[in-house]
Amino acid sequence: YGRARLFEQAHKTCGVVYMDTDSIICLDNSFSFEIGKNLGQWEHVAELKNLHIAGKKLYCGFDINRGEWLAAHKGVSGLDVCIDDIKRAALGEEILVKKSAPNIKINGAQRFIHRTIKLT
Repeated sequence: YGRARLFEQAHKTCGVVYMDTDSIICLDNSFSFEIGKNLGQWEHVAELKNLHIAGKKLYCGFDINRGEWLAAHKGVSGLDVCIDDIKRAALGEEILVKKSAPNIKINGAQRFIHRTIKLT
């Protein structure tokens, strides 16, 4: 039901630039979503400017009300990736992200895993 509702709401508005399982990013405030705190209602989280979208769950934008950058970066830690990395990926660059903490196997062996973020 949740996905069907998301799809329905996205079609009621123009200017949708990003959509995920729990969020919609629109170009302007012309959305027709029911905003509120009750079940089935939407929450207006932020007004973003300077939006950069590199892929699924990989985007950032400047929240004009809070005066800070908001970012989504699933698969990499916020300790290892910065806003500039996401911006560069959104512009087509491939960014090697070196994890700051190792993965530790049950036998104690440690290994640092690297990820590449890129425009998808």
